[in-house]
Amino acid sequence: MKQYIRSMKIEKFLNQNPSFQIVVAGNAIFQKVSEGLAGHELGMMDALILVAIFFENDKAARPTQLKEAFGIPKANVSHSIRALEKKKLLKRSIHDSDARGYVLDLTPKGARTAVEVISYFDKLQGRIERKCDAKSLDSFHRTLAALASVH
Repeated sequence: MKQYIRSMKIEKFLNQNPSFQIVVAGNAIFQKVSEGLAGHELGMMDALILVAIFFENDKAARPTQLKEAFGIPKANVSHSIRALEKKKLLKRSIHDSDARGYVLDLTPKGARTAVEVISYFDKLQGRIERKCDAKSLDSFHRTLAALASVH
């Protein structure tokens, strides 16, 4: 006996609403990027945190900076920090001028991993640029900004 999977009625609503289309597309992209990072045993946020710290001039960052840069809750940053510490990719130390806070530094292994992740992100960006021209991407970014300002 064949079973047919029918679409849900809400799909029509989701397909007509740009905000929900962005969420659905974002989830699909997140899944694909996560699969691409699986070889490094990193989730997307963990990978982005490594790369963010790598690009800082002193190779150090504060958790609050990461929270603000990515627009995510501090709990998500804390979770990623713990995971990256456990993998020996970063270490935390007390901030020199503010003993209440700490800074995050990449370990040598973390720096090597960040370079590999940057290479993966560069390849991903190349695929996007081959598929979409600069004018289309600029229009896309403006549309995203306009939609974000509505919410």
